[in-house]
Amino acid sequence: SILLEEKVSSCLWYTQSIRFRRHLLMVIMKSQRPVQLRVGIFYPATLETFAK
Repeated sequence: SILLEEKVSSCLWYTQSIRFRRHLLMVIMKSQRPVQLRVGIFYPATLETFAK
């Protein structure tokens, strides 16, 4: 996700439309949120629970 944010920020975003800039902002915001793998609807799968 860090690499994605770097690539997005290195493009010529300032020459694009406002709509495109807003989409890029959403991509950056979503890339900063950690991804969780859930076991069913009960609890997140961590390395500890995976090893059991």
